[in-house]
Amino acid sequence: MDKKQNLLLFSLGILAFAMVFIAYSNHWHNPFHFDDAHTIETNSYIRHLDSIPAFFKTSQAFSSLPQNQSYRPLVTTSLALDYWLATKVDATNGLNPFFYHITNFFTFLVQCILLFFIFWKIMNIAKPHRWNAFIALFAASLYSVHTSNAETVNYIIARTDIISTFAIVVSFFLYLYSPFCKKTYLYLLPVCIGIFAKESAAIFPILLFVYIFLFESNETFTKANILRSIKKIIPALIACALLIIYVFGKAVNWQPGGVDRFTYLITETFVMVHYFNTFFLPFNLSADTDWRAITNVFDDRVIVGIIFILGMLFIAYKCALRKETKPITFGILWFFFALAPTSTLLPFAEVLNDHRIFFPY
Repeated sequence: MDKKQNLLLFSLGILAFAMVFIAYSNHWHNPFHFDDAHTIETNSYIRHLDSIPAFFKTSQAFSSLPQNQSYRPLVTTSLALDYWLATKVDATNGLNPFFYHITNFFTFLVQCILLFFIFWKIMNIAKPHRWNAFIALFAASLYSVHTSNAETVNYIIARTDIISTFAIVVSFFLYLYSPFCKKTYLYLLPVCIGIFAKESAAIFPILLFVYIFLFESNETFTKANILRSIKKIIPALIACALLIIYVFGKAVNWQPGGVDRFTYLITETFVMVHYFNTFFLPFNLSADTDWRAITNVFDDRVIVGIIFILGMLFIAYKCALRKETKPITFGILWFFFALAPTSTLLPFAEVLNDHRIFFPY
C-alpha cells in the first residue's frame, strides 16, 4: 500500500477503536447474572490470592455448585485477581462488576486487533490486493461490535469463551506471523494455556489442519496434501489431546446435564441454523432461550438443519477448488468445527446459548 492508503487505514483503525468503546460505553457497571452467582458471588475461593495454587489442584474452586465444577483454573485465577483489584479500590466491595468487565473487555479488544492481522494475512495468501487490509479491518470491526458478541462480553463468567478464543487467535497469529514460533512450536503455548480456561480450545489442531490443508499447498483434495497436513498438526494434536484428558480427569463432579446424545445431535442441526441466521439477523437474542430438545428425527426443523449443513459443506467444497475463494471455505469450516465442542461432542442441559457463538463467529 502507498502512503495515502496507510494513512487512510490508520485513520479508519482509530475510528474502529472509537466505535468499539462507544458501543460498550454503558456496560462497565452491568451486574452479575446467571452462573456468575455460583462462580463469583458465592465462590469463597476467589476472595483470597493465596487460593490460586488450589485452583490448579481441584475443580472445586471453579464453582460453589458441585455439578458445575469444571476444571478452569485460568478463569478462576483471573476472577481472584479482579476481586483483589476491586478490594484495593474499595476494601468493602470486592464484587464491584466494573473490575471484572475490564478484564473481559480488554481481552476481547486485543483479540479483535489480532483478528484484523489474521484476516489480512489469509486474504493476501488467497489473492494479494491493495484493498485486503481495508476488508480485514471491516471484518474485525464487524466482529467487535456484532450484537451477538455483546452477551459474551457482558456476561462475566463467559470469559471462559473470551479467554479460550483469545488463546486460539494468539496461536494462529504466532503461526502466521512468526517463523521462529512456528519452527519451535511456541505457537502452541497460548492454546495449551487456553485449554485451562475452556475445553473448547482443544479444537485448535482441527482448525490448524484446515488452514494448512487449504493454504500451505497448491494442491487441495489430494492424498499427499491430506497426509502432509495431518503430519504438520501431530504436535498440536498430541499436546491438546493430553491436556484435554487431564482437564476432564480433574473435573470429577462436573455434569453436562443434557439429554441423550442422539436427541442432542438432531436438535443441534436446527440450532446451527439459528446461529447462522443470527450472524446476519441478530434480532432474536436471549440470555435464556429455553429451547427444548427435538425428539423426532423427522421433525421439519431437523430436516431443515440437515439440508443447511449439507448445503454449507457443498459451498465450502466448491470454494476450496479456487485459491481466491479458499478463505470462504476456511470460514465455513471454522464455524462448524468451533461449534463442535458444544453442538456435537457433548450434550449440554441447554441446547442453545447465544454466548456459544462467540468462538464460531
